[in-house]
Amino acid sequence: MNLNRVEQLHKEIERRRPEWEGRVECSYVPLELVRERTPPKTPRPWWGFGTFYAEAPAGNEWIINHYLLRKYGIALYGPEFRELVPPIDIGELRQASARDLFAEWVPKIDDSRWLANSHYQSYLVLNLCRILCTVIGGEAGSKKTSCEWAKARYPEWADLIDEAERWTYGDEMKRQADAVAFTRFAAERVNEIYTPNAF
Repeated sequence: MNLNRVEQLHKEIERRRPEWEGRVECSYVPLELVRERTPPKTPRPWWGFGTFYAEAPAGNEWIINHYLLRKYGIALYGPEFRELVPPIDIGELRQASARDLFAEWVPKIDDSRWLANSHYQSYLVLNLCRILCTVIGGEAGSKKTSCEWAKARYPEWADLIDEAERWTYGDEMKRQADAVAFTRFAAERVNEIYTPNAF
């Protein structure tokens, strides 16, 4: 794979479609790595937020993405994703989602600069809903489905979730303190049932 050409491709796409600038994430995974059930130690090329990384490590999102791609992915060319990888149990997904909460999202509450960004506030809240729905509810679905589940399960957070769902580029969202509180709430709920071999 010519990585320089891959990088130039993404830059050209963003040049032609500036409304997508900094909003696309794309992972390039060799077939021998795709078949790995757990995050491989070998890095892979990754494009995200306007930057190309020739060697990006895989984390908990590996299992989460594989589960969702196997269940909902659409092949544009070649075999279906479910033909390339073995099944992933919902228990594995719940474990990976719980680990992702503490490794990826809980540390964000100490990053005031990151939280000042309206996009990231919305992004955080929506992802927390997916994690709660997966870990507590035992179901993996879209952000919309997860948000509806979270609002029904935790109505005290419905207003924050609604605002996060309505947010679009150009809008201002000033809910940093609420986003931090919701993150702590999610961590407490997950901690009530999460142990390394809970599921």
